[in-house]
Amino acid sequence: MRKLLVTFFVLLDALMVSGQPQNYSLQTDRTVTYNNLKNDFQNPPAESRLRCYWWWLDRSFAVLEVGNYLKAGENTLAITAAPMSVYAEIEPVYILGDFNLESAQKGWKLIPKQPLQLGSWKRQGLPLYGHSISYVKTLSIENIGRQFEVQLGEWKGTVAAVKVNGIPAGIIISEPNSLNITKYLKKGVNRIEVGVVGSLKNLLGPHHNSPSPGMVGPGHWGNVKSYPSGKDYETYDYGLMEDFYIYKIHSTQLPYHD
Repeated sequence: MRKLLVTFFVLLDALMVSGQPQNYSLQTDRTVTYNNLKNDFQNPPAESRLRCYWWWLDRSFAVLEVGNYLKAGENTLAITAAPMSVYAEIEPVYILGDFNLESAQKGWKLIPKQPLQLGSWKRQGLPLYGHSISYVKTLSIENIGRQFEVQLGEWKGTVAAVKVNGIPAGIIISEPNSLNITKYLKKGVNRIEVGVVGSLKNLLGPHHNSPSPGMVGPGHWGNVKSYPSGKDYETYDYGLMEDFYIYKIHSTQLPYHD
């Protein structure tokens, strides 16, 4: 019987596995019949079919829990498809969890998460993050008879989604980068949330060969001659580069407190 064996490598900083087991998951293509998933773990799992209990991004993206088996340094993840099938194409494997990335000689190393500040996500250990991050302020209002708006400074993303007290108030996509939020405000303390949304380009690629923005085809994932360092990956800059403000319309900046 012919079978397919694919091996992936995951590099972890020593601090990532100290203390309690981490909640890490492995995402694979569900079309593969993964009879075995082995690792050179300190306590390797049995070589038997691992069950998938949930999916990520798409139903074809199966997720397997591997957090209890990771060790400091290099981890080897071996996936076997047996019998071999035309559907067992080699696809990337994604590690899901609460961590940051640091450039390594080949690809990336997983390191402990750090508090996020204003500025570029990819310069703060999230170069491949492809979802959204929210920035929050609280605002006290005594008189709700005035008009108020959220005003963004420099930001980079596909869209900025604004919520007031947990209720979607609208989106910002371009200049003048402002949004009237008056009807969502209440007397007293209000929670203002700006969620900057990235894209799946940084997550799924392509990451090499300088593809033109917006122009992606199957060929953009090929012709990579060597395994590049993480710092050589081509990713977009996303994040709230400058703080956002809340203004009384036709008035001065409204004070706020966190």
